Amino acid sequence: MYCNSYKKPIQYICKEPLVVGITERKLKRVTNSIPLPSWTVRKDENHFMREFFSENGKIIVKLMLNQFGAAVMGLMITMAAASSDTLMLFASIFASLFYVALLYSVIWEKGGQDRIKVDGGRAAYQPFKGLLMALIANIPNLVLAILIAVGKFFGSTDGPFGFEWAGNIYAVANVIERMWNGMYLGLIQTYLPFNPIAHFVDILPALFVCGFGYYIGLRNIRILGIFELKKPK
Repeated sequence: MYCNSYKKPIQYICKEPLVVGITERKLKRVTNSIPLPSWTVRKDENHFMREFFSENGKIIVKLMLNQFGAAVMGLMITMAAASSDTLMLFASIFASLFYVALLYSVIWEKGGQDRIKVDGGRAAYQPFKGLLMALIANIPNLVLAILIAVGKFFGSTDGPFGFEWAGNIYAVANVIERMWNGMYLGLIQTYLPFNPIAHFVDILPALFVCGFGYYIGLRNIRILGIFELKKPK
């Protein structure tokens, strides 16, 4: 392939317009000077998301299953202690700690596995991957929190609107959210029983634990190492 006027091979940078048939992608490979069209960028983003879910989808599902198990346990022990507000609060604290311990165990192990890949040059160093996995796993929580906030604002009988449909959304989403986050039931009931902000706040522990746990797993740091038995010298 040659330029119109200089008749030089394509590996030389041409100063004249190229003949028809040389695509921008081919010229990018040769001269490394012309950017690719936007559709190639979208293709790379789609490839990244597919690869991310392929590698981390099981961990995301496991995080959601851990929340389901902790919620069931939290509902059981919280309802058993419902006769006393103090017992209900302590039961909820215990269930919450149990939940974050499950999250930490899963995400730290994932960080340790990725560390081996990073050290071997088979994966890129991504210290915020744990936080991203937690965000995806908490999408149902975020959707429920938004529905509760919208329903509370537009459906409150003492508010400026009082729409019936909004009140119905609030009632249904509130019940589902309290069941799905049963480990926090006693805490919410004690401190923020009717405040929709509480349902945004209860997402934060999972985000913090997963983000922090993955990072220290990636760095091979054990915060519970002081409790491990050491072999005598």
